[in-house]
Amino acid sequence: MVRAAVIGVGNMGTAHATCLREGRIAGMTLSAVCDVDPQRLSYVEQRMPEVARFADWRALLASGAADAAI
Repeated sequence: MVRAAVIGVGNMGTAHATCLREGRIAGMTLSAVCDVDPQRLSYVEQRMPEVARFADWRALLASGAADAAI
């Protein structure tokens, strides 16, 4: 299973994250998101509490929380 991260969870990023989280992409799962907007991260925290959240893409990549990023 490929652990995917979504960088930027605005309209399209949220759609990508939702598809990954719901298992609509075979062989991939949502493991993390990144956004500079604290409100967007709070939105993800409320709806997807199991997903790691980052405010900096460099920290996300350095964390090893994902195998790929969108």
